[in-house]
Parts: sequence; C-alpha cells; structure tokens
Amino acid sequence: MSQTEFKKRDLSVAILMEDAISAQEISEALREVGIFAHYYRELDEFWMAAKIEVPDLAIVDVAKMSFGATKFKDHPRVKDGSLTTVFYHKTETQFLLQSTFSLHAYAYVHGETALVPQVTAICERRKKELAMEIRNRELEERVSRLQTRSSRLISEKSAGEQFKAQFEFIDSMIRSLEEEASSKDFVAALFEKFSQWEPVRHIAMYELGHNRQKLVSPAIHRPKWITLPGLWIGKDCQQGIEPFAIDMGWQVVRDLFENEPVELKLLGGAVHPDMLIYVEVDQERLMEFPWDLMGQMLTGAYRRWKLTREMPRPQMQARPVWDALDQLDKLHHHQVEASEKIVLISLTPLMNLIKKKTGNRFHFTPCFNDFFLQLGNALHESTRFSFMGPWHVVLFVQQPFLERDFNQARDLVTSFAFWRYFEDETKLLGEEAKPTIKLIAPSAVNYLRVLEREFDELPILEAQAKMQMRNTTNPAAH
Repeated sequence: MSQTEFKKRDLSVAILMEDAISAQEISEALREVGIFAHYYRELDEFWMAAKIEVPDLAIVDVAKMSFGATKFKDHPRVKDGSLTTVFYHKTETQFLLQSTFSLHAYAYVHGETALVPQVTAICERRKKELAMEIRNRELEERVSRLQTRSSRLISEKSAGEQFKAQFEFIDSMIRSLEEEASSKDFVAALFEKFSQWEPVRHIAMYELGHNRQKLVSPAIHRPKWITLPGLWIGKDCQQGIEPFAIDMGWQVVRDLFENEPVELKLLGGAVHPDMLIYVEVDQERLMEFPWDLMGQMLTGAYRRWKLTREMPRPQMQARPVWDALDQLDKLHHHQVEASEKIVLISLTPLMNLIKKKTGNRFHFTPCFNDFFLQLGNALHESTRFSFMGPWHVVLFVQQPFLERDFNQARDLVTSFAFWRYFEDETKLLGEEAKPTIKLIAPSAVNYLRVLEREFDELPILEAQAKMQMRNTTNPAAH
C-alpha cells in the first residue's frame, strides 16, 4: 500500500439518526468494512462536533434535518460545501427527501435495502476520493516547490546575467578611463567618462589640498560638473581624508545636490581615501547597480595611475640647459638639414603671480611633478625638452610631429589646474596664471632675446595690473 493510499481505519464517519435501531444497522454495515462511526442522536450535538472537526463522511437521517429553529442546511460546513453528506431514508420518510434537493448530496442510502453493499460502495468511493485529494495536494506542493525553485533559478540567472553585463560595462569604462588618464590628469579623465554616461546627472569630488588640511574641488566648467566650495578641516590629514573630514564633506555635498548622490571613495595607498567622488544618477535606471564594485575598480585604476606618475621618466627625453642652447645654434646654422622645430612654453605669467602672492604659498614640487609628467606622456617619444630655469620649457619637436605635439602641449597648458597648488585657491579670483605657448626661431641668441623681452615687459604688466586694481576699487576717480 503506497504512502498516499487511504486506509480503511482512517475514514472518519459521523451518523446523525434518531432511530437507534437504524443507527445500529448502519454501524454494523460500516464495521463490515472496518469503519467505526460516531453516533449522534440530536442535531445540536452533531452541529457542535462537526464545527470542531469535520468528518470525512456524514450519514444523516432525513428525519433529523431540523431541531427547533436550528436547520441542518444552515450549518457552516454544509453552506461552504466541506461536509460530505449521505442522506438516509426509509419508505415512510421518503417524502422528506425534498428537503435535501437544494443541498449537495453525496449519495442516498435506503434503509430497507441491503445496507452493506450500499455502505461499502459509498465508503470505497470516498476513500478513493480522499486518497486522490492527498495525492493532488502532494503533487501541488511538489509543483509549487518546483515552480519556486525554477523561479529562483531564473531569478539567479537573470541576476547573474545582469551582474555580468554591469561588470563588463564597468570594466570597459575603467579600461577607457585608464587609457585617457595615461596622457592627462586622472580627475579630468574620470569626469570625461562619467559625464558621457547617460544616467549620470551630476558629478563632483573632494580631494586633500597639498597642505593636507583642506578639502578642495577642481574648478571644471562643464555641464554635469558641480564645483564644491573649499573646506578647511582644521587638522593635518597625513593618511588621507579621515572619517570626520568625510562627514564634513558629506554635509556640504548633501545640500548642493538635488537628490542624494552615490559616494565613491578612492584609496591611493594610504589608510584613508585620497578622493571622494559624488555621483548623482537616475535611480530608476541604475537600480541595484554594484557601486561597491565600481568603487573598488576605480580605486584599482587610480592606484595604477599613481604608480605610473611615480615611475622615473627616461632622462634621455630631457636636455640640460647648455646642451639646449648649443642645439638651438646648431639648428640655426644648419637650417637646411634641421628636422627639429622649437616650441616655447613660458611659465613667466605663473611665476609672476607666485611672486605677487607672497602670503599664499605655492607648492612647486607636486605642481611641476604633475605637470611635466603629463607633458612627457602627451608628447611624442622623439620629442626632447629642456628646463630653462623656472621661466621656460623649450620643446625640440621632430617636424612630422610638430602639429600634434604643439596641440597637445597647448591643450595641457590650457587645462592644467595650476591654481590647485596654491595654499588658498580662493584668493586667486580674477588672476591669470596660465603659461603661454608659441613657436620660436631656432637660435640661442633669439631665445635669450625672448627671455630678455619678457623680463622687460614685467614692470609694464605689473603697472597695468596695479592701475586696473585702483580703477576697480575707486571708480569715482574717472
């Protein structure tokens, strides 16, 4: 016998019958098939028992369909159809069968006909139905488990495919970012990538100033970029942006963004982050996006970029000042054979501003390490350069790469954030410190004349600046 097969003794039967002799006859017929029934003589007694525990089968005498105001048809188990009812009648009570026509009768038993065959057939049919119900429930539970498992597998597969797609997107973005950052500032490359990402609405960042006591934000005048105000943190943070400073930055950022941004922390090797990136995105389009993974991969890219910055540049790319002057004369005297052109980057405007802002310390080493590293990466490998004191950089460019290197150097000079290396960048409003770039004729004498002319122009430029300042502060003088 299988586990789901219904056993004889498992069938519960209730008898509601007024005639004890008839009830005994029914009970004996049930015992013939191994079933012991519960006998109830009154409807109210049966009523309570059937409410507490519904029998598998109820054999009800049609003479017991009511008791005072209580009617069998009003029983809640009858009304909801959960009570399987067999109606018992005899010839003298046959006219009462009409009271059962509106009810769901499972079967009818005639008391004056052989009871055992009638009862046996009804019980066997009921047992098979119950066994089938149990089997169906088991199958439904199994189907439900399979559906749940299938849904979970589909969900896991869908989530896995979504994560794979997101990972591939992040990986592609990081690769492209690293390629661009190799020839420019990391922050500029990072902004370029994020600004091209359609769901991104705004982006901003904080990093430690060179005095390690202030959070600063690059002034990038582009759509989607938010320049954050400088924030003095009142403590020297030698191991990156400490938690209290991160909280201070977050308080400022939260008030500037329309919606709460995602915060990405980029670590460069110190205990605490070097950069805090804030990205405001379309949340509906980037629901469940793995920002933690994005932060980790950005940190990896940033660290690799820092390593390339700290790698020593080949010395062969630079020429000592005396060799540079000699090379200028060689080019001048052998112009027909000359294949190099001369590009002059003048740092004089920056040096003049540094001289004027004596109370605003300028961090020379990090500035020119960053600037010349990016310059070296941007120029063709055949290009040589020479540092002519703090004022000029002379580039010796091969003729085929002249246009390329001139444009690269001009773009860097224009975009490089020299202001970031002043102690307090807020005191530079309206000041011009951008270096200039131009082609000059190859000759040591010509270069020295250019240098001399710039120094001669400095007092004039300073006088013009002072006059402009007086006119600005005292407009009534006009």
